[in-house]
Amino acid sequence: MLYYWPHTYPDEILYSVIARYLKISGSRGPKHLLNNLFDRKTISATLDLPSGLKHLIHNLEMFDKDVEMILADNTLFPYYQSFLTPTKAEKVRHSMLSKSGDIHTLIGINAGIFPAGKSPKYCPLCVKEDKSENISPYLRRTHQIPSIQICTQHNIYLLELNKSRVNFNKHEFLFLEDHLDQFSLIEQNESTEYLNICKDIEKLLKGRQNPFDADDPFFYRKELFKHGLVKNANQLSTQGLYENFTDLYNDTLLAKFKSSVNLDNPSCWLKGIFRKHRKGFDPCRHVIIDNFLKYLETKNESLEVIEIENIKYPCLNKVCEHYNQSIQTTFSRHIDHKSKRQITLVECNCGHKYTHSYITSKQNYFTRIKEYGPVWHSKLNQLLVEEKMSIRAIARILGCDSKTVNKFKSIIVEGDSTPKTELETKQEIWQQHMRKNPKSGITELRKKKPALFAFLYRNCKEWLQKQKYYKSNPTSKLRINWKARDLEILQELRIARSNALTENPKKRITKSLLLIMVKKEKMFYNNQEKLENCDEYLSKIHESKYFHRKKRLVLSALEMKDGKAEISYWTLLRKAGIRKEYLNYELIQLAKGIVNGTFELSRQTFIKTA
Repeated sequence: MLYYWPHTYPDEILYSVIARYLKISGSRGPKHLLNNLFDRKTISATLDLPSGLKHLIHNLEMFDKDVEMILADNTLFPYYQSFLTPTKAEKVRHSMLSKSGDIHTLIGINAGIFPAGKSPKYCPLCVKEDKSENISPYLRRTHQIPSIQICTQHNIYLLELNKSRVNFNKHEFLFLEDHLDQFSLIEQNESTEYLNICKDIEKLLKGRQNPFDADDPFFYRKELFKHGLVKNANQLSTQGLYENFTDLYNDTLLAKFKSSVNLDNPSCWLKGIFRKHRKGFDPCRHVIIDNFLKYLETKNESLEVIEIENIKYPCLNKVCEHYNQSIQTTFSRHIDHKSKRQITLVECNCGHKYTHSYITSKQNYFTRIKEYGPVWHSKLNQLLVEEKMSIRAIARILGCDSKTVNKFKSIIVEGDSTPKTELETKQEIWQQHMRKNPKSGITELRKKKPALFAFLYRNCKEWLQKQKYYKSNPTSKLRINWKARDLEILQELRIARSNALTENPKKRITKSLLLIMVKKEKMFYNNQEKLENCDEYLSKIHESKYFHRKKRLVLSALEMKDGKAEISYWTLLRKAGIRKEYLNYELIQLAKGIVNGTFELSRQTFIKTA
């Protein structure tokens, strides 16, 4: 238990408090007194997300220190917490309390755009203010955020401790006042946009609630859909996203946060953050996107909206009982990103849908029918099949063009009181396609009509798979005569062994060597039980390391004898390339026998036969 602990200044990071404690306590080295704090000397001096806090709090018991208080006020944990799932945030918290070293990997800092800060940053003007107030200069927590390079209070760039003058040790907590650079120049920040974003990032440390939902991997995508940046119901407009994003942020500003965007780059972070989140993104990018969404909201609100809020939208279906009335209609509005107009989608309970918008250039309203609805289609079927009226007469009754009647005429079924849906029509076309190509399987049919297949696969996959397709009889594979192949490979192995012995008699003959030479290693090991002759042959001619050393002794002695060189014990071992640690009793006796002449030298002695 500690009996002294320095006072913690506002926004002071825990690293700075520990460094001040070690300085005041008279620490004689990086690891000295660490055992008093963390109950071990091997704790690393981590600047942003320290570990071993449970032991530290236990030793600070008499100073009423709380783990949650230290995590929230003296570390960068709140900076990352907003963008972690509750499960991962709890894992990180547990690692910080224990003595784990996987914190930066869990959060994704090691693979991120801003590595964990090893060198503390400080503001020279903040240091000057501390000294004027008779306070020991300390490291601010907001200055240690990796993505921030300025002091938002004084709008100047931060300085790092001079690495050339400080010998960094991973266990050393650097005391700021001992390593100040007295000759550094103060550089002013000229970008107001950069300052504002840095202030927004700092708010994450002060408990600002970010709207990001870490449990929803499509959160930003859904938000973007609300602002109309879509091509269709399920696809984002990448071009519209890029144009709006670059309108708000310039390249110079984005480069300061290592977040430049490139529309042609398929792995651009801007595309990735609006897709399903399969990886983490730095908090600064979340802040940039949050500000971008606010910008889109403001931009859409600033668009000139001609629609009157209390306007009534009637049903335009002539055969509906509520025609020209707004009793049973509902509507919703959105901004079209291409035309920048407010579009109102109106729907009646009869199924009739249409859009209503105002075209400023033409100074009039524009209406487009989206769906006619089942009531309209039922009336069309009645007029065509039962009453057999002319196309123009039907068009007048239904309140549409004669071309529209002709368009829907093709999907009417004789004797059926209800029209076919688009899905039923597509299914019938597919069945006709199958009848026309009775000898084609599903793959061939799909290749002939890919668009039709794709539609049915999306909308009725089970129906598509239940259809009876032509199945061709697969041609039987040629069976391999393994006995013949066994004898063929055996012959290749014998030739390979003969060549190896001819090229270098001292070379060790092994299974792997011969199989590699004939290029049959993978095939042999996959079908070893079928290649019995090859397996038996390789087992017989395979040379162990011990056998190979004896062979080298004999062959080396023969070479020295042919060269009429004097054979001594140490020259023979050196010639054979056998080290002392590999010598055993038999090898020593063999070498001595060769030197004394008691062992008869023969080249065939140590060549295995098979």
